[in-house]
Amino acid sequence: MQTELAKLPAIRDMQVAQSLDYPTVEIKVDREKAGLSGTTVSNVTRSIVTATSSSRFVVPNYWPDPKTGIGYQVQVEIPQPQLDSVEDLGAVPIQRGSGAASGQSLLLRDVASLTNATSPGEYDRYNMKREISLTANIAGDDLGAVSQEITQALNAVAKQDAEAKAQTHKEAEEKAKASGSPA
Repeated sequence: MQTELAKLPAIRDMQVAQSLDYPTVEIKVDREKAGLSGTTVSNVTRSIVTATSSSRFVVPNYWPDPKTGIGYQVQVEIPQPQLDSVEDLGAVPIQRGSGAASGQSLLLRDVASLTNATSPGEYDRYNMKREISLTANIAGDDLGAVSQEITQALNAVAKQDAEAKAQTHKEAEEKAKASGSPA
């Protein structure tokens, strides 16, 4: 969409409000390997969340001070400097099921593939539908004419890709009406 809109001569200073290339690590758990190793996808998920966020999100743990009786929350997580790479994340230990044989430790890389990837930094919604906000200035033409060109460009994108659904908010039409420009 951004490429098509950038072709319009009246569009200036176009920006995407959201970060669309936020660095992430994609983790794909092999359910068969996990099952044969004596663990579940749920155990893998819990282990990752505990290691990267904190144990308080998985199993809250409280230590009661015997002198004061005050309960303190105890949190366990791997320090950030120790999780600098995909390889470090692959070395996170995974909890096995209660019936699994003990012995050799199970690591994340044993039951999942890990790759560097990107994802949207945030999802914005309008009427419960995901949206990406493109903002731009216009020059050399009125808002109504540019709004029509934008709608045509978005419809062309939607025709090219059956999955894409390009919709515009009525904001441009409302602004055109308020300013007296033809919509």
